[in-house]
Amino acid sequence: MWRKPSMNSLTPSLLNVLQILLPNPSSEILIILLVRVARRTELNKVLHVRRSFQFSR
Repeated sequence: MWRKPSMNSLTPSLLNVLQILLPNPSSEILIILLVRVARRTELNKVLHVRRSFQFSR
């Protein structure tokens, strides 16, 4: 059962999963999906920081 990792463990677990899946060509779609989720998470973090920065000015 795959459980959702916390924000702190997202990047290391993503790297571990990528290292496991990379030798397997059929997992390319999985890698793309994981990268998309990671990018979306990073984007949300950046937007949140930017929003906080605007409020603090």
